[in-house]
Amino acid sequence: MAAKAAKKKTTSAEKQPTIRYIEGEPSSKPAWYVNSIELQMGLFDIQIRMNRVIGADAGKNQVSVINQGTLVMSPQHAASLAEILVRNLKDYEAEYGKLPGREGPSS
Repeated sequence: MAAKAAKKKTTSAEKQPTIRYIEGEPSSKPAWYVNSIELQMGLFDIQIRMNRVIGADAGKNQVSVINQGTLVMSPQHAASLAEILVRNLKDYEAEYGKLPGREGPSS
């Protein structure tokens, strides 16, 4: 009788395809610091405007903002992004503790 081969359990990391960047590595692309987000939703897409607040004038009730760019994606893609963000923030809080000033995504 032939011995049965043990089935190797595959992890989600093993199932992920290798990413081949066509227009250069991510490190060759600009990166921006963002501390303000505006969200617009329509029937077919969600737009996330990424901004950096650089100053405020309370006397004029005015805030100076630099728009760094806008992400436009389908609602399905936005839902996937939300799941990934929540999962990674939970991992971050598990390693470094709760985010200050917030209850965090795990609450």
